[in-house]
Amino acid sequence: MWDDHERFLRIASDTQVFVKAVVNNETTVEEIERCCNVVAAVDRRIPLVIQPVTGAAIEGRKLMALQRRALERLEDVRVIPQVHKVLGIM
Repeated sequence: MWDDHERFLRIASDTQVFVKAVVNNETTVEEIERCCNVVAAVDRRIPLVIQPVTGAAIEGRKLMALQRRALERLEDVRVIPQVHKVLGIM
């Protein structure tokens, strides 16, 4: 669905928008690179939020590596938890 995501992002880019990628231990660098390529094709300034799946065992080192790789293509990449789940808001 990468093409669909890019089409949607192009339409939404006229507003205040960000992209969220929920990741787990099986998420590959290649998947994050693909995500970044879609975002960068529209606008490198669109923020990317990388969120580890709540309760999934994913090492901080891996999260930081994904962020570093994403920052090679995008200007604003953040790693944050799924706050809505921590707060019990579904």
